[in-house]
Amino acid sequence: MVHKRKKSRNPRFFEKKYIDCEEQAIRNSSLVISLFSIPYAYLKKRFPQANIIYSKINVINSFYDGVLEPNNIIEKKNKSKNILFIGGRHYIKGARLLISAFNILHKNDPQIHLDIIGIPQEAFKEKWEGVTAHGYLSRENHSERGKYYELLLNAKVYCNPSVRWGAYSSCVESLFFYTPCVINAYDEFVNQFGTDIAFGKYVNDEDVLSLCNVLKEILYGNNYEYMAKQSHEAVKYFTWDNYIDWIMGQLNASNAQCVLR
Repeated sequence: MVHKRKKSRNPRFFEKKYIDCEEQAIRNSSLVISLFSIPYAYLKKRFPQANIIYSKINVINSFYDGVLEPNNIIEKKNKSKNILFIGGRHYIKGARLLISAFNILHKNDPQIHLDIIGIPQEAFKEKWEGVTAHGYLSRENHSERGKYYELLLNAKVYCNPSVRWGAYSSCVESLFFYTPCVINAYDEFVNQFGTDIAFGKYVNDEDVLSLCNVLKEILYGNNYEYMAKQSHEAVKYFTWDNYIDWIMGQLNASNAQCVLR
């Protein structure tokens, strides 16, 4: 059984039946794989007799069908001044924090640009020079997928400073595409990648000026090529082939049966 529930809150009444079934499945499973470290710790405590392991490898659900040419990508990104935010409406507080920092930077350098994927312009109720809110871009739609990866391949830095959870999947996909990240140091990300990252910078508070300074380090720093290479290096094994190989290895080692839920 693969377990991926990560939010901590009291369940709603219509969720309780599902949770009961889930807990019964955990007790009856010969192997439980947790995709995240915090649920892993919770499950180990709640089900001490169960065979529970933590998957330190994850999967990037990329829809990109082109060929990655690292040198060309890094060269283009190094010349870029584009900042990319990816996240839905529930990340709007983090988006507004980034916009506040961007506006300060933009006054000194009108060439920088901020692209926001996942939140439409009308959600902000105001416009800013140099900021484009694209709304949701479906990667299953040909034209929207093309736009999504155009923005990603042209971004110099990915930034979602939202607290507690910074759009994990979008962040690791950005890293795969050689894009250094600026994110809040939320527990799950730090548990997986460590407190000191070579592929970006952590922001530990909601201070606009601190975020400005961190973004300037990446936008105008001298070690961008190294950071871009380290970005890809950190997640290059997060492919479906590697993940399935790892899953099968764990199943074979424990003589477990795989149940897809």
